[in-house]
Amino acid sequence: MSSEQMRDLNEYDVLVVGAGLAGYAAAISASECGASVLLLEKMHTYGGSTAWSGGAFCFADTEDQAAAGIKDCDALLRMDLTRGGEEKSNPELIDLYLTRQREIYRWLKGLGVTFTPPVLSPGQSVPRSHGASPRVLLDLLHEHFLRQAHCRYIAGADVLGVERDGEGVARILRVCISGETNTLAARRAVVIATGGFSRSQDLFKRYAPWLENAKRMGGEGATGDGLKMGIALGGDITDFDYLEGSFGAILPNYPSPKAWSENDTTLMHAEYSGAIVLNKLGRRFVNESQSYRKLGAICLKQPGAVAFQLFDQSVMDTSRSEPVTRNFKAAFDRNLIHRANSIREAAQIMGLPADVVEAEVAEYNRHIEYGEEPAFGRNSLLNGEGKPFPLVNAPFYIYACTTGISSTLAGLVANGRMALLDTYGDEVPGVFLAGEVVGGFHGPISVSGTALSKAAIFGKTAGENAARFSTSVNAGL
Repeated sequence: MSSEQMRDLNEYDVLVVGAGLAGYAAAISASECGASVLLLEKMHTYGGSTAWSGGAFCFADTEDQAAAGIKDCDALLRMDLTRGGEEKSNPELIDLYLTRQREIYRWLKGLGVTFTPPVLSPGQSVPRSHGASPRVLLDLLHEHFLRQAHCRYIAGADVLGVERDGEGVARILRVCISGETNTLAARRAVVIATGGFSRSQDLFKRYAPWLENAKRMGGEGATGDGLKMGIALGGDITDFDYLEGSFGAILPNYPSPKAWSENDTTLMHAEYSGAIVLNKLGRRFVNESQSYRKLGAICLKQPGAVAFQLFDQSVMDTSRSEPVTRNFKAAFDRNLIHRANSIREAAQIMGLPADVVEAEVAEYNRHIEYGEEPAFGRNSLLNGEGKPFPLVNAPFYIYACTTGISSTLAGLVANGRMALLDTYGDEVPGVFLAGEVVGGFHGPISVSGTALSKAAIFGKTAGENAARFSTSVNAGL
């Protein structure tokens, strides 16, 4: 890129770093507020961890819920968010989510996003997971952004840092484009929407060594760039004690040792549709209806940190296209799920002790048939809803899985304006945050589907405030 072309890049009001859902929401909203916007993406294609997500959005009191006969309201959603966060979540972020969640739902639908009928997911009192295709969603956002006036998107732009300029406003980036490192100046503000750090071994060693054996997932560019930028600017961090993995990360080609390193980031939750979970000894070891974060922690303590989900045709028949964590048919078509004519054959496919597995399934079925709770207290499929049923309807299916790090629900501290806060609780002028780089929202037990919803909600909010930021107006910060 020529020096003249680089100078042209200094003519933008707002710089957005990261082209996932949060980045696009920020960039589009900043443009809609009249700002010129430059959107920078480190990888060679847009999407980030959004492209690898399950595609579930947690919204309440929506038209899709009403069409499915589901009654919901903001008060019930607040209760779930507060309970999931064990009252440790930042109340400003909870209020922001509740205030804007229905608006964002309608905004996405207005862009052409189609949601599947809501399903019940962990942490939800009623079915709230609105499924959407991540790839279709991202393509719609990308096309919409490119249609905005005075907006530009650049891929392969590795942002190396955010610095303070002579006025003390943090809005200067060192960015490497086409092998050349240059400095860009936003005329108003910067939005950091770079995602988490699920692909950073160094950051996990520092902040969450207990997850050393978890499978690395999420976008390949999720290496913690934004976290490092924020810390270098004096930003505060939060929620690292709550870092956990997600149960259900499929291990392709198990038992090959390469199964853990293969770049397949598929999460599958057959357990919430009726599957049972076994360890390498062929035995159940957990109540399958618990949240996938709790299941993930327990799985890592099993032999080899591996588990096996076993189910029958009745579960396969519940497969749905979205969210992708329930699309068992697609996983089967990709040879990630194996089919067998009997329980014994299914066990043998995975190298499990067939006699033990047959006995385990027989005992599980007997308890259910006699109206008793199976071992470990499983009395529902999920969140007290749905009754477990015996696995008797051949053919049978099985897959190997482990605990995966698909997202890191910890990060930098922000207020309700999505401004980066320093360790004193003051705003770092000219820097706003969006998406997974933000900590303080989820708390110890996240509500399923909120990661994508907050990306859009926080992104829209960050973009609006970045577009309105002025060094003169904010000189007293």
